[in-house]
Amino acid sequence: MKPSTRRTQDTPLARHPWARLCLAACLLVLAGQGRAQLSVLSPARAPSTTDRNLASLAHTKNIGDLPAPSSPIALTLGKTTRQEAELAWIAQGSRIVRSGTMGVGGSGLADYHVRRSVPEIVLVDVAGVDFEGFTVARYAFIEDLLYAVETPLHARTPRSETPFKALDAMQLQELARTLETRHGPPTRRTFSRRAGNEPDVLTWDTEQGTLELVTNDFLAHLGQWDPALERKAKALRRAACDQAPAC
Repeated sequence: MKPSTRRTQDTPLARHPWARLCLAACLLVLAGQGRAQLSVLSPARAPSTTDRNLASLAHTKNIGDLPAPSSPIALTLGKTTRQEAELAWIAQGSRIVRSGTMGVGGSGLADYHVRRSVPEIVLVDVAGVDFEGFTVARYAFIEDLLYAVETPLHARTPRSETPFKALDAMQLQELARTLETRHGPPTRRTFSRRAGNEPDVLTWDTEQGTLELVTNDFLAHLGQWDPALERKAKALRRAACDQAPAC
């Protein structure tokens, strides 16, 4: 898109560039093609359903270096409960990094910088897992049922304290080729609001759920979700966002 040559009016958005960024990010989350978004944590805690067992999972200094389990326990979107997932992570030696309810509003970019939480949706960051070859991932539960898994891949702006792996443009393209080898050609190729001349949202309809790779450097991430539960989660996010100022 070519930059406008019109003179910018003296409005609050014009005086504060960060405000335009926040507005654009929220619009992208709510109106983008497909899901094409990242989940962010709110400050509200989400107590574990297995606190006694998880107390033994002390955080390590280099938690991002935990390898994938040799025999990962399968988690099923739309079927696995949060308690079942936590017990599986314990059994395979994974580590829960942090958890909390989903947040909406704010900048739409960083954990905790939100205006409202969505208590029905809990996000759990886990290291030492295997999500399409990535060992750190964020698991999303709606009413304690697993409905989505994602891992941010952005290299530009840190948005979380969790040690997600950042990929540059070349690495993102290599990942796209790897996913095509593994899952076949994408079912859909679409453009996000941050796309250049090529589609930056690649989507596969798989037996495990909808898999999506976003390759632009603003919201680069890989995610998979159950379509029916994602629609329910989207309705909850919209309802919470309607009650949050500047969302």
